[in-house]
Amino acid sequence: MTENHSIRYWFALIISSIVSIIVALVIIALSWYLLWKFVLIRFGVIRALFQINNNDQQTNQQPASKQKPYLTTLSALTSYHYIRSIYIQRESLCTPKEAWYRSLPLRETSRFWSRFFSVNIYPRSIRNSIYKYFCRIFDADINECEYGPDHLDYYANFGEFFRRNLKSGVRPIDKESLIVSPCDGEILANGLVTSVENLNIVIKGIPYTIKDLFQLDQYEIERLQKKQSESSLFYACIYLNPGNYHHFHSPAKWKINERRHVTGMTQ
Repeated sequence: MTENHSIRYWFALIISSIVSIIVALVIIALSWYLLWKFVLIRFGVIRALFQINNNDQQTNQQPASKQKPYLTTLSALTSYHYIRSIYIQRESLCTPKEAWYRSLPLRETSRFWSRFFSVNIYPRSIRNSIYKYFCRIFDADINECEYGPDHLDYYANFGEFFRRNLKSGVRPIDKESLIVSPCDGEILANGLVTSVENLNIVIKGIPYTIKDLFQLDQYEIERLQKKQSESSLFYACIYLNPGNYHHFHSPAKWKINERRHVTGMTQ
């Protein structure tokens, strides 16, 4: 990445971070307002918690028996969040602050953004400008795109553009090699697996063991450790820049006997 590209990248990253923080603050403020307006005040939770006596509202105040379910629900949600953070801290060996953060509904937030980027962009004429601006920021080569720089409007939404295919022949495979890279990306870490349970591989700031990545039970761990005496297991952590081609391909000629879907920890 050249110096100009690096400056544009960090500038865009700072601007996008500021915008994300502002949007998050607006959402939090709106959420607290709705919670205050339509839950806490309406159902008398504030009056029950702080024992506020208001003579003007006594006639409209709901009986204590009707307030208890809402207080119970609020207490249950708070307790659930606390217990979940303790469980995450114990399983992931992270700090209490990290555990509390990771116990938030971040996966639901991720699903929301996924649906948001699946919304088609209209008018169609602005798609080219949006996608080209993204490519300039993240140093993506739009000449490699399946539709080319003049036909980016064929991608109806940002999700389609993000998952774009490449033109045929732009990634020739080295057929002489036993193994090739499965994707466009930067190798952040690689090495020999010396311990199935103790080796920590950091992925997006979250440490994973081989046991976590493969979701192994105790029997499978023992079977893998027995095989290690006959062969060696290596790992590689590859980072995809937002501007990279986001597809994965087989790194070798092999036969897949089993596959597993491992859900990551969203940050």
